[in-house]
This record gives sequence, structure tokens and C-alpha cells, in this order.
Amino acid sequence: MMKTRCGFLLILLAALVAVSHADLALVERWPTGDGACADTPLRLTFDQPPVRGATGKIEICRAGDGQPVASVDVGDAQPAARFGASSEFLLRYEPARISGKTAQIRLPTGKLAYGESYEVRISPGAFKDAEGHDFAGVSEGWQFRIRPALPANPGRLIVAADGSGDFCTIQGAVDQIQPHRRKPAFIFIRKGRYEELVRVGHERTQIRLLGEEREGTVIAYTNNEKLNTGWIQRAVLGVEGDDFALENLTVQNTTPYKGSQAEAVFINAERCVLRDARFLSFQDTLNLSGRVYVADSVIEGDVDYVWGYGTACFERCELRSMHDGYCVQARNPAGKTGYVFLNCRLTAAPEVKKTWLARIETNRFPASHVAFIGCKMGAHILPAGWQVTGPASAALRFGEYLSADLAGGMLEVGQRDASGKQLTLTQAGNESNAAKVLAGNDGWDPRVISEAGIRLAIIGDSTVCEYPSQNAGRGWGHHIQDYFADDVQVMNLAASGRSTKTFIAEGRWQKTLALKPNFILIQFGHNDSHDPSHPEATDAGTTYKDFLRRYVDEARAIGATPILVTPMCRRTFEGGKLQDALLRYADAMKEIAVEKKAALIDLHAASRVYFEQLGEAGSLETANKAGDQTHFNEKGAKAMAGLVMKELPIAVPELKAQLR
Repeated sequence: MMKTRCGFLLILLAALVAVSHADLALVERWPTGDGACADTPLRLTFDQPPVRGATGKIEICRAGDGQPVASVDVGDAQPAARFGASSEFLLRYEPARISGKTAQIRLPTGKLAYGESYEVRISPGAFKDAEGHDFAGVSEGWQFRIRPALPANPGRLIVAADGSGDFCTIQGAVDQIQPHRRKPAFIFIRKGRYEELVRVGHERTQIRLLGEEREGTVIAYTNNEKLNTGWIQRAVLGVEGDDFALENLTVQNTTPYKGSQAEAVFINAERCVLRDARFLSFQDTLNLSGRVYVADSVIEGDVDYVWGYGTACFERCELRSMHDGYCVQARNPAGKTGYVFLNCRLTAAPEVKKTWLARIETNRFPASHVAFIGCKMGAHILPAGWQVTGPASAALRFGEYLSADLAGGMLEVGQRDASGKQLTLTQAGNESNAAKVLAGNDGWDPRVISEAGIRLAIIGDSTVCEYPSQNAGRGWGHHIQDYFADDVQVMNLAASGRSTKTFIAEGRWQKTLALKPNFILIQFGHNDSHDPSHPEATDAGTTYKDFLRRYVDEARAIGATPILVTPMCRRTFEGGKLQDALLRYADAMKEIAVEKKAALIDLHAASRVYFEQLGEAGSLETANKAGDQTHFNEKGAKAMAGLVMKELPIAVPELKAQLR
């Protein structure tokens, strides 16, 4: 009787376990529908965290004939591929990167064609749940179509992880840049996390990477000596193209502490600029050869986290030591300037107690050159400062001038190692100018490359902003770049639901100013007009005007030209007559334009005429969905962009020469 009861209980328990188990299910897939980028990855979101299977493939097939064009072996532990058109190295990478419930799949480069439709097939077992049960796979029903053609302006590209830009990946945009350019090519990278390796080959010259937000635009990957051996191969971002610039973003090597040498950035090129950025890793964070200017940036690491064979000048940077170790290892030859730090701050994580300014082995690099001029240093910097091993070298050049503590008080430097010298005023003066340090044989001034090009920012609300490719909605700001030639970089920073008040309150305006735009298009009013009980609401006659004054004044304070754009008229018809709920806000903006002598584009009046000509039925063809009287589809957004651009050269004549 006892055996029978126990057997029954075991059967019941097994049944309960079987009932409680739920198969791994796919709840969201991306991309879908029309308008996908040609470099799109695949994103699969499950109902629970997935695990990569030991076997299983993902195939991309042409929808028309079912023929496979690309395949990813999810079970391959360390596949290798070339990143960048001219790369001579095969780099190991992860075929599927899993974060929480989402898996992102990198597709082979150059396999998807513009205007073509594709179907995704996933074999069973490609993914498993935590208990080892296979995902059933996908055999049909997942299709997407690549957008019809290449971007209209290949010298001005937008990267957006959500598919709203020209490309989804930074590498995809870099590969599209014409080789051996003589004029700058700008790549604007929208806020997001870009988990990829990026390579800028020697033929990709004059490339500029500009992030939307320094902390919010992140290029991150795990790469190191154990995965890809060699100081060229193991960086997240590798640059060998001359005249490269990077600004307002973060590059992070996610290799864990003590995970071996792992650069965030490797540069071996001439006349390169890194500005207003963050570089995060531990060992060997920045490897700089050639000539590189680094300004207003944060570099985190612990062991030789600034190193290389080139000439580099750091100005107003923060070197943050994350563990005990060494800041710099300069391997420059004799007669060549190494690494110079001007007005920088050397800080540390709380537990860090012992850090050397620099170290070198003189039997290998007897002419190493490192100088700290006017820098502030935390207590983690050891009193000896410098660590030199090997025979004495007359060619060694370790020096500092007016070193202070973080509060600005002069440091006691009497215990410095004899290999380091206290520079005289004359000696420090010869190294205290970035243009002199980096002049080389061509007289390069790093400020020239870092300021090249015209930047036009757009701020506003949902009628202006950009949307993911699978979304039917479009804002008119999405199409402004198409009107400009190569000398203008358009940065659309508009965000859905924002008003003059909330755009400032959320810090978006300060981030706009941080991008140092030359011109700023400003359209608000839709959300300002909401009921006063809403937090975004403003009064047309008072607070709305006050915020507009602030936008104008603060834009001018950084040297930018503000251009006010009245809010477009909504498509609200009653009895066949177009209504005008936003007229008070449009009139208020026009009054501020007169008061402040600011440029104005009256989109409200122009859009009213446009919708009245279309009529109630015709105007519905510009809506993103039935019943929406405010937002646009592609047709409506292009029409509004056309109205803006018709008036722009009249409002701001100096931009006329920059139009296509």
C-alpha cells in the first residue's frame, strides 16, 4: 500500500512539474514590415531569458524564391569575421548577444539588398530556456523589407539602433563612406547602446562620429587579448583612417577586471581628435599611435590605460584610476614627442591607493616621453610618481610642471623618482600648446578638424521627431537632412510629448547645447497647449513666451543662431472648415521673434494653407493613422519638411549656399 501511494505521488509530482513548465516563446521580433536598414541586426525578445543552444541556425531567405542569402550558426562558440571593408584581420565575436530576455543577432555584412524582401527562419534548438528546453523555432511568418535605396546624402549619415536612421550599426555607416575622401563625412549616432566591434580602415579618411549624448550613446563590446590576440585586434573601436574625429559618446570595452589587455579605442592614424567623450575599460583603455588630440574627456582604467607609440596631447581630461596601477606607458622613439597632459585631473575610485603617473622599461623604450603640465592629482598618486626599470637613459623624458592636488594646492614633489624632472617655465611653455605638440611636418592644428562642418540641431515634439522604421509615424525633422549638401550635419533631437517646459526640465536642452550646433530649429506648441493641469502645459501669453526667450538667449550665448518655427496647424475640420486651436501659440512665437529679432519660419500659416487646399478628405492621406489629426505619415512629414525648407533660406540667408 505504501509503495502504491509513493508511486502515485511521484507521478502526480511529475505531472505538476510538466504543467508548470512553459515553453520558451517569442513575444517580439525585429525588424518587421517595410523600411529596414540594410545592415539591420535581428532582435528576438522572449517571454523569459533565453540561452544559446549548442546547435541551431538562423537563416535569412529571399521572400520571393525562398533562397537563403545569409546564415548564422548560433551554436558556434567563437565565429570570426572581418569588420570593415579593408580589414586584414578576422575577429572573433559573439553571433548572438543576450541581454535579459532579448537576443541580438549580427548578420553577415553586405548580404541584404536595398528594395528586397526577406524571411527569417530559426531552427529548433537555436535557443533554450534556463532548464534546457528547446525553443520551437520559426518556420514562417517573419518577414521584413529593406528600404528602397541608399541614403540620399552619403556624406551625412544617421545611425539609430531602433532603425529610424540610415543605418542600424556604426560599422554599416562607416562602410558606406566613400574611400579616400578629402571632405569630412559626418555620422550622427542617436542615443542607444551599440553592441558591436567597429573598424575604420586606412582608406576611410575624414570620418567624424558624433553621438547624440555623451553618456547615452554607447559603443560597447567584449574584446580582449584572449579573444583576439594583438594590440590592433583587441579594441572595441579601431581606427587606421587619417583625419578621424569622435565626439560626445562613450566607448566601453566590457571585458571584466583582470580579463587581460582590452582597449576601448585603438588609433594608428594621423590628425585624429577625440573630444567630449568617455573611454571605459581596465587594462590598456586607450592605445594611441600617430597623432591624436584628446580634449574634455574621461578615461577610466588601471594598468597602462593610456599607452601607445604615437604623439598625443590631452587637454582638460580626467584620468580616473579604477584600481591600483599605472596611468601611462609611452613607447615613442627618440626625437618624437610622446604623451602630454595639459590641465588634466587625475582621480580615482575610493579604494585606489597606489597609482604611478607612468612606467617604462628603458631597455626597450629608452626615449619615452610623458609630461604633466598644470594637472591636479588625487592622493592615489604615489609620492615617487614615476616607475622606471632598466638602465639609466639620458633620452628618457618624464616631467611635470605646477602639479597640484585636486583642491588646487601645490603638491609636495620632493619624493619624486629622479627619473622625472620638474620642468622650468620655458620647458613647460614649449609643451603647453596642443598645436605645437601635434604640429608634425604639416603644421596641424587640432582645433581645425574638431570644429569642421556646420551643425544644425532640431528640437521639438512628436510632429518633428524621428520614429523607428516599423512605426507608421514620421516627423518632419526626419527629412531635413535630404535638403542639405555635405557641409551641414542635421541633428534631430526632438522628442515626442515634449513642450518648451519639459524639454528643458528633462535636460534635453542642455544636451542640445553640448553638441555645439551652429543653428537650432525650435518648434513647440502642441503639448504646451494641453490642459493647465498637465505638467507639460504652458500659457501662451506668459510661460510659453518666457521659455522661448530662454531658448533664444541661451542659443545665442553659445554662438548658435536660433530659428523659431511656429507649430504646424492640426488637421481638425468641423463642417468642412479647418479649425485653429494653436493660433495663440503661433502668434506668441511670432511676437517673441519680433521682440528678440530672431529668425522665424511660419509653419503654422503655411501648413494651414496646405491643409485647406487638400480639404478634409485629402488631409487624411497625410495622417499616420485614422482619426489622428496631428501626426504624420511619410507623405505628411515630407510635405511639412518641404514647407520648412521653402522658408529657411529666406529666414536664414547664410544657409542658402548649403542647400542641394
